[in-house]
Amino acid sequence: MEWPVKYQFLVPMLIQLLGIFALALYYGMFRRPKRSTKKAGIYRCTKCKHIYVDTRQVPATSCPRCRTLNDVIPR
Repeated sequence: MEWPVKYQFLVPMLIQLLGIFALALYYGMFRRPKRSTKKAGIYRCTKCKHIYVDTRQVPATSCPRCRTLNDVIPR
């Protein structure tokens, strides 16, 4: 059984398009970089006025410049 000429061109092209679609789906779903779900706390030093970010979930942290203990800024 021999296929018509239009199917001899169409079938390999559809197979290649399905392969490209499968690769795009794979890279779109499984190869994304993992995003951090933690909320970062924004802190402002009361002594030196330095603003910094800390991802740890603590109510107070020390300033990286002067080591003064500061509270998180409410959003």
